[in-house]
Amino acid sequence: MGKCGTALFVVSGVLLAGLGYMLYTPLPDHLGNQWQLKTMFAKIKLSFVVSELFYQLGLSGKDRTDVIRGNINYLMTSPPSQEEQAALEIYDTELNGVPVRVYKPKSATGALPGLVYYHGGGWVVLNIPAYDAPCVHIARTANIIVISVEYRLAPEHPFPAGFDDCLQVALYALKQGRDLGLDPTRVAIGGDSAGGNLAAAVSLKLRDQMIKPAPKSQLLIYGVFQMCDKSLPCMKLREKYENTAAMSVFFHSAYFNLTKTQSELLMARKYSTPELVQRCTKLVDYKLLPKELIPDGYEPEVTLASSVTDDVKYISRLMSDTRVAPLMEEDLKNLPTSLVVAAEWDQLRDESFIFAERLKHAGNKVQLLYLSDSFHGILNAFDFEKFGFDAGPKIMSSIVDFINKELK
Repeated sequence: MGKCGTALFVVSGVLLAGLGYMLYTPLPDHLGNQWQLKTMFAKIKLSFVVSELFYQLGLSGKDRTDVIRGNINYLMTSPPSQEEQAALEIYDTELNGVPVRVYKPKSATGALPGLVYYHGGGWVVLNIPAYDAPCVHIARTANIIVISVEYRLAPEHPFPAGFDDCLQVALYALKQGRDLGLDPTRVAIGGDSAGGNLAAAVSLKLRDQMIKPAPKSQLLIYGVFQMCDKSLPCMKLREKYENTAAMSVFFHSAYFNLTKTQSELLMARKYSTPELVQRCTKLVDYKLLPKELIPDGYEPEVTLASSVTDDVKYISRLMSDTRVAPLMEEDLKNLPTSLVVAAEWDQLRDESFIFAERLKHAGNKVQLLYLSDSFHGILNAFDFEKFGFDAGPKIMSSIVDFINKELK
């Protein structure tokens, strides 16, 4: 074999190995739509690989986070249908100084119910355009005004910047919503993933501030509700298949602007003071999970630090803050009617179940939607014709039904 042939053989081998890495995503047998799911995960892997390659080669002219943002936003953005867009007035503005996009039915007569929506993306990536399709569909189908919030992202704007932005938009909707054609007495707040975290945290803050009118309902879609227990059953299961711990540390480190030492404590799972361990055991109680979701012999890991340093104290204070971890709130009474969505293939699955149960025990009205054959991020792939996921239409119809029931 000549030099050219050898080089071609080596390059082909590298390309095949890379393709194998992209497509190799082991999944439990019971998950539906396996090929579509593996294809989506392959695209996400490719996006991170390309982002890192462009950054290392100096081809992007941006820092690593900006490159990742650009690629992930491109991947996750699916244009809404022209028919649905044509039925809406869509415009960008600012509410209480925060950029938002408003989706309003053109056929509106009188004040409409409204949804203030906080997008996902780990507080670091994704943006309003990545959520155009679901927001357009909800506004059109439920005949409501949707306000999508472009809250400030980490690491440039670490906590509490994003939370503060989300709170300000909710306050505008409840106090000045009529300026947008909104009925302030029929407002929901909601979000998915990091946005679900923000929605739950904002609801608690509005309740504590005794804001009137209060939100009538909240949509908590596979949200981040706690950070003190990284060994819940689904987290352990996911770690058998993929390195979810590193991704979690990446997002948390960016959101909290952690130092290298603090991030290493998170990665080693030795970051808790005795007080945090005690609160976490009480408030993030795995025994609230359905019995079938608790494996035989399961025991949670203890995250107690070997010594209580200033870094450990700082991390524990953050993880006890209800603006960061709504499950750390002991009093969950008097909160809006909730739709809580849990997806099977999601390291956040169990905290959705726990949060739903604690909300019920506190006397709130709660609907739990468990997508037993689906995954984290299904909302962005709700369109079956485009993506082919069976759970896509299910999550969207459940959201629209919930809004129609609670806000109309």
